[in-house]
Amino acid sequence: MKNLVNFLLFLAFLNLPAFLFAQKITDLAQMSYEELNNKYNNLDNKKAEAILYVNAYILKAKIENNPLRLFYGYKSAAAFSNDIKKLAYVDSMVWAAENTKDKDIIGSAWLSRGVNLYNLRNYTSALDAYNKAEEHLKETKDAYLKYKVLYNIALVNAYLGHHEIAISKFEECKIHFYNSIETSTHPNEEYNNRKYYLFTLHRLANLYQSLGQLGKSKELIETGMKESSDTEFWYERALLEKTLAVQKFYEGDYKMSMGILKSLVPLFTKEDKFDWVAVSYFYIGKNLESSQKDNEAIEYFQKIDSIFQKRNYLNPELREAYEILLTHYRAKDNRESKLYYIERLIELSKLMEKDFVYLNSTLHKKKEFETANLILEKKQIEKSSQSQSLFYQILIGIAGILVIAISVKLYVSHRKNKQLKLLLDRPKIKSLTEELTEEKSIESNKLPIEKINELLEKLKSFEREKEFNEPGLTIEILSKKLETNSRYLSFVINNHLGKNFNAYLNELRINHLIDELKSNPSMRTLKMDELAKKSGYANRQSFSRAFRSVTKVSPAYFIENISEFKEEEIFV
Repeated sequence: MKNLVNFLLFLAFLNLPAFLFAQKITDLAQMSYEELNNKYNNLDNKKAEAILYVNAYILKAKIENNPLRLFYGYKSAAAFSNDIKKLAYVDSMVWAAENTKDKDIIGSAWLSRGVNLYNLRNYTSALDAYNKAEEHLKETKDAYLKYKVLYNIALVNAYLGHHEIAISKFEECKIHFYNSIETSTHPNEEYNNRKYYLFTLHRLANLYQSLGQLGKSKELIETGMKESSDTEFWYERALLEKTLAVQKFYEGDYKMSMGILKSLVPLFTKEDKFDWVAVSYFYIGKNLESSQKDNEAIEYFQKIDSIFQKRNYLNPELREAYEILLTHYRAKDNRESKLYYIERLIELSKLMEKDFVYLNSTLHKKKEFETANLILEKKQIEKSSQSQSLFYQILIGIAGILVIAISVKLYVSHRKNKQLKLLLDRPKIKSLTEELTEEKSIESNKLPIEKINELLEKLKSFEREKEFNEPGLTIEILSKKLETNSRYLSFVINNHLGKNFNAYLNELRINHLIDELKSNPSMRTLKMDELAKKSGYANRQSFSRAFRSVTKVSPAYFIENISEFKEEEIFV
């Protein structure tokens, strides 16, 4: 029961922040709409705090069942939200607008939905939303709202390549917004009409440039520059200056064009207008290319790709940059870069197939042919890369095996030579018993000290007489010879010589043989079986094992190298 209570308290603690948040919104909902509106509008740079007041506004509208206020609440929520939540709020805004039965409000809601879809690059859905807005606003008296919708319809048509439709609608907007500047009765009304007039001049000039009608674009740019002299319209003027720079490029004034574009990049970057930064980079690159500065141009075209990688967005209008990059790396035969830019161009082609329904059959077939060729080239590069990769993998594998084999051989050779040098430089060992007992104090609580000393003396005699080479010698046989028992003898060898009987016997035999081989060249001519027999071993296998155990090298290696040994030649 106690555990259950603790668990419920824990859950309550976890939900406390949400409860307090909800309570806060409920309390704020007691304020008037005007107070709430003023609160969140004054917190434009503090969105997390502003959204509290927006949610309170929405809650108040829901409680009062006020669809118009709910429309404004959802519209504000969309403005303060990121792209993921924004569209959900916009959909709620459209729903609330429909409940007002007010066509202007409904048209405004569909316009907002279209703008959000356009910003999310869902162009065809954005156009559908704008068309619905236009349908609701057919009989509206709000001319600014009506032409704002028309401007956005023209904008999507321009992007999708419906140039004639876009120009026609932009021309309508241009006339309306220009006339409305003169007839505006309020500063805000005049500001909005002038802003959209400048936007329209900018877009029309872009369209005429793309169609090669530079005379018309030049006239529009000049008009726009005059109308945007007021510092209040600095952003709109920047867009027109960008279009002027493009105009100068087409007129061949590359130096002026680049100067304008480079001055605009920091401004567009600061405002996070990455699409205009990319356009600026493209035309800086085109200016450099036309000035025979190809390497510098390539750097700017690569910057375009860096922007689109970061933003996960490819602009088909800048496809030419990728075509130039691909041509550049084809000439350099850079497989990796060729493959990369082919993939980017294929992505662009897929994007065009999705959005650009305006393509006529001839152009569509041309694009299909280009895409098919790109896919074929991509497969050829990948196949070539795979073959080359397999070849290099095999080559690296063989090289790796050789390196390992050589390293192992050098290591073994080094170790053997080092051990050989130690063996050859070692002085003759007179007696293992003498060497060890001099260094080790004799202590025992199992045997009397007199008995231990007696056995050690007998072992010294055994070693001096070279009796260890007797074939078949065991600890039992040696015990009888020394007139003791195997247990005592084993104890003395283990505790006072530091080894077992077999190791003791092998060391005596092999050390003696090494001394013989060093001092007696004729011994080196004997066969392994004969050396084994002389050393007291029954066969060559047990002899070789004992020799390697004591010396760390084989008897064959020792004998082979001892005759040719010269200290300076040993690899140590």
